[in-house]
Formats: sequence, structure tokens, C-alpha cells
Amino acid sequence: MNIFLRKNKILSFNVITCLILLVSPIASQGCDLCSVYTGEGAKANRGTGFYTALATQYTNFDTLQLNGNEIPNPAGEHLDSWITQAVFGYRYSRWAVQLNVPYIHRSFDRLTEDGVESGREHGFGDSTLLGSYRLVSKSDDDWNFVQEFLFGVKFPTGSADRLGEEGEEGEEHHDDDHEDEHGASGIHGHDLTLGSGSVDYLLGTNAFARCRRFVFEASIYWSIRTRGDFDYEFANDLIWEVGPGYYLILDEDRTLVLAVVASGEYKGLDTAGGESEPGSDITAWYVGPKLAATFGDRLAVEIQGVVPVSIDNSDLTIVPDYRIRAGIVFNF
Repeated sequence: MNIFLRKNKILSFNVITCLILLVSPIASQGCDLCSVYTGEGAKANRGTGFYTALATQYTNFDTLQLNGNEIPNPAGEHLDSWITQAVFGYRYSRWAVQLNVPYIHRSFDRLTEDGVESGREHGFGDSTLLGSYRLVSKSDDDWNFVQEFLFGVKFPTGSADRLGEEGEEGEEHHDDDHEDEHGASGIHGHDLTLGSGSVDYLLGTNAFARCRRFVFEASIYWSIRTRGDFDYEFANDLIWEVGPGYYLILDEDRTLVLAVVASGEYKGLDTAGGESEPGSDITAWYVGPKLAATFGDRLAVEIQGVVPVSIDNSDLTIVPDYRIRAGIVFNF
């Protein structure tokens, strides 16, 4: 197998970008939910076998927005979110199946009627069973193209206790005059919950193309949500990502790719008890660099950082300032 075909897996190995919905149902945090990690792509040309992966994502939230406009944050509201996933998978020919088990840790400072509350939430999130089928796989010495179809089910394995706050927030909510509200916060129960209490579904596709040392990736995903605990239902989510890149190193035993990725998300309003939840919608665009490397046929690593270039939302919401993702895949 020539060097290009052996090494094209570098960008097929990816974070299946912005499958926000399946690991943790955080609505207003946008792509912080973008955490269903697929290690199986690293086996793009490896036929059959087991693989495992460990991936982590950190998101920093310091900015308050009201109806899409940044506003002062005098109380210093802040949220740090870590989502770490263990991935176990198996590929057979064009098919692959994997299980993602996330562990979530969040620390926060938020405004309440009694002052600033400092706290944390941690525990297992909602697990995902994800499958893929390689629709197209074409290659030559100087080029190759791979496209996969993905489908998944998220199971309610994470605690949804924080969603119980949403009914209380709805009773106290006022539409416009947040300056006069006591305890109005941009960090809500749906931002802190570890799970949704619902069974959700995922459909999507991703593609990888290479021409000599130039590469290009694209993906789009659609999440379908159902009603969960506390009669709360997260809105369906549309997620996309594109990223051109270039092989800085392309040897027989190692590769290194530098890429620039742009991603976006569109999500409507969640509902609680059939009523819309203000501040739970988002339209966002992100951009940032990514480095991905392979070492032999068994090991692949990746790191990526993004910042938002545009975020639109309703009501009062805390939004991300930056995000860092990293992952490592081992093929048996």
C-alpha cells in the first residue's frame, strides 16, 4: 500500500464535529455539546479490528449575551466545562460500531437572589452507541476520497436533576428588563445538567478528500431529540464543519497535518412542559487550527482549538470564549 493511502487516515481520524447533542444536552453552550468523538475514522484503510480512544474537550465561558449582544458581567459569572470520553469500537470492512462513555466536570459561579453561587457538577453523561458505513472509498497514488454515513442513539445514562431548575426559572422569568431582576443568571439548569433523561437520535455524514499533500474534510449532522425528564425537551440541532489542511510531514512511519477548521450550529428553543425556554437557542460560527498526527499504523493523536466568530441567541445566556479538544486513538 503506498504511503499516501496508508496515511490518509490522519484526517479521517477526527472529532465528529459538533454532534453536540449526544454526549451532553447543553443548549445555550452551543458546540460545547460537540463531543461525540469517533476514533474509528483513524482506521480508514485498516479493514477489520478493534480500536479504543480517549478524548477530552475543555470549554471556557466568561461572556454574557442578551438577545445576541454582549453585556457587562459585574457578578463575574463563569463556567468551566470538561467532557472526557472513553471510546470502544470495532470495524469490519465498511462498517464500524462504537460506544462513547463520557465523564463530565463543570465548575461555575452564577448569580442568584442570594448572591453569587459557586458550585460544580460532575459525573457520567449520556452514553452513545454510534455506527457508520463507508459509502464511498476511492483512491489513487495522488488522490483519495472517503465518505461515511453515521447514525447513532444516545441513552439517558447521565443525571438530569439540574433540569428541575427550569420550571422554577420559567416562573421567575421576565422578558426584557434583566437589569431590574434579582438573581437573573446566564447559567441555567440546562447548562449544568449531565443528562437529558431522553433517548435521542443522530444522522450525519462526513467526507475526506486528498490531492497530493492537500486535504479537505467536511461533515454535517442532525440530532433528533425527544422529551426527557421534568417534561423537558431539547431542540433538534444542525451541526456542520469544514476544514482544509496540508501534510507538513508525510513519511512511511509518521504524518503531521495542519488544518484550519470552521464550524457552525443552528438550534431552536427547547421546551419545558410544552412552553419555550428563552435563552436555549443558538446560532454560532467557530474557527481555529487543528494538528493531527499518526505514528505507524496503530497510534493517532489530534489537538484543536477554536474561538467563536459569531454567536446569536435569545434572552440572557453565557456563551463560550474558546474551546480546546484533544484525542488519542489506538488500533489493536
